[in-house]
Amino acid sequence: MSALAEKLPPELLPEALGAARAIQDEYYRANALSALAQKLPEVLPEALGAARAIQDEYYRANALSALAQKWPEVLPEALGAVRAIQDEYYCANALSALAEKLPEILPEALAAARAIQDEYYRAKTLSALAEKMARSFARSPGSSKGDSV
Repeated sequence: MSALAEKLPPELLPEALGAARAIQDEYYRANALSALAQKLPEVLPEALGAARAIQDEYYRANALSALAQKWPEVLPEALGAVRAIQDEYYCANALSALAEKLPEILPEALAAARAIQDEYYRAKTLSALAEKMARSFARSPGSSKGDSV
């Protein structure tokens, strides 16, 4: 939907918005509104409302995470939604995905990952976060590959 929203001429945006609002499936409606909010920032509150209204915790976390990629002010809510996922497998996947796209939440994602009870999912999530942290550190100013002690 994002690719389509980017190509829509401005005169078709109101019609696209009406179509997005009419989508019955809450997950797809939230995704469509999120895509349109890129072109119509005034749609952001509605996209957020649609994402918050998603009953399935995994889909709600995914929708909020997608919005957080475009609007950093949504980050705390997205992370909170991810942390609220009861199923550890889905929580681990959502945490890894969120941290991959939003490095600024790595410390909070790391804390949430440590709290995962299932050893396999905790290890998987911590491993994904460690990879992300290593890549972020390698790109950060002041770090150079040639530094050695």
